[in-house]
Amino acid sequence: MPDRPSSTKTVQLALHVVPGGAVALAAVMALLTRTSNPIGARLYGGPPGADGVLAWRVVVIERDHGYYAAVPGARLHMTASAHDRQTSCEGVTDTDGAWEARLPMPTDDASDVQIVVRADRVERDLIAGAVPTRPAQWASAFRKIDPAVRGEGSGALDISMSLMRGALAAGFPEDVLIHVASSASKEPAPQARVRVSGEGFDREPRGELLTDTNGDAQLRLTPTHHSPRVEIHATAAAGSDGRWEGMLPVTPGAMWVDPVALAQGSLLVKSPVPHHAAYLTFFSEHARLFATRLALAADPRGGAMGQMPMPALADEPAWVLASPDAQGQGMEAYEVAWPVSKARMNEDHLVPMPAATMRTPLLADGIPSAVLSSRALEKAARARILAVLALAAVIESALLLVRARQARTELRAILASQADIDEALLHSIAGGERYWIKLLIAAVLIAAIFGAVALLLWMRV
Repeated sequence: MPDRPSSTKTVQLALHVVPGGAVALAAVMALLTRTSNPIGARLYGGPPGADGVLAWRVVVIERDHGYYAAVPGARLHMTASAHDRQTSCEGVTDTDGAWEARLPMPTDDASDVQIVVRADRVERDLIAGAVPTRPAQWASAFRKIDPAVRGEGSGALDISMSLMRGALAAGFPEDVLIHVASSASKEPAPQARVRVSGEGFDREPRGELLTDTNGDAQLRLTPTHHSPRVEIHATAAAGSDGRWEGMLPVTPGAMWVDPVALAQGSLLVKSPVPHHAAYLTFFSEHARLFATRLALAADPRGGAMGQMPMPALADEPAWVLASPDAQGQGMEAYEVAWPVSKARMNEDHLVPMPAATMRTPLLADGIPSAVLSSRALEKAARARILAVLALAAVIESALLLVRARQARTELRAILASQADIDEALLHSIAGGERYWIKLLIAAVLIAAIFGAVALLLWMRV
């Protein structure tokens, strides 16, 4: 058999090299361009206080196959700019991916500031854009809790009950104020005997109470379950009496702030269930004043507790919200914000203070843009891989066609040299009427093989 021409050898070599080289190149591209999980950040906060400092919380989150995970230990840099002025601060996220930033306002009159949040070893900005310093949703996020307990009364005496700090947390003591007055004249009923009964709470003192000159009597209640029922009977010095009955509003699972420690300049936070930390938000009706993370340790009750010095706050009504939630998952709405201001006096007696609820507004969300950016990178990488494999499939099909025609020509030449060979037999051996159909099937099989490789690499990117 004569030697094959060099063009035939080249085509045969290319038939082996092209698929192997294309698959190897596509695999290398998939490994080098494989994108990491998108990392973004959410910014929570409210208006600045009188000191002009923005007390904002940044939570860094990684999106992993549809799930969100905190990114601890991320070093963050935040800058704010407005009217050609710029301020900045930096910090590190905690184990929950949160960082409580304190950023000075760039200007006093800026309603919006341009915020950029960056993280070390993350190429894109976690947050970038205009952020309101006085968000409109702050007013709806804040709500006072009336300290008066709802109930029904009857008799010649009006009886009312108020919570001295506006709220009750299951398992923790709170002072309550009982007020007795004449139903007719509305005048206080001093020296009235008050008897308290019911279920679902413990109380101190346990005996009968006497009202003072303002018609007030105080006792301490500790809810033992979530729906305590209270009955109060009062008898005035002149013999008239009255009755009151109501349900105590208990917040299940709420973190509690010790009022005794608070009066001594310390913040003692207790949780009825185990938590590793409490996120503390100090706020007034008009501003988010200060925020920090307080580490908690297990206590003998089976819950958790932690203590820190009280931060210096402006002399205005303020509250502190203690929540285990750092990522804005809605737990704040089920917690109680306890008053931290000094108790108010009305003439010579204390006035109950309202508690509050607060859900810190979300000011900016960088997660969607991080996901879109990651998807764009994935699409670009997949497009490059598909282009390489598609080109390889076309070249391989073309080479197969060239080699098939070469082989057919060689076969015809060999058969033609044979004496007395039938022309029909020669045509049949050289491929017959279905020659092109067979080539088309071969091309389809090549495309299917390269498509399977592309699908495998698509899933790896």
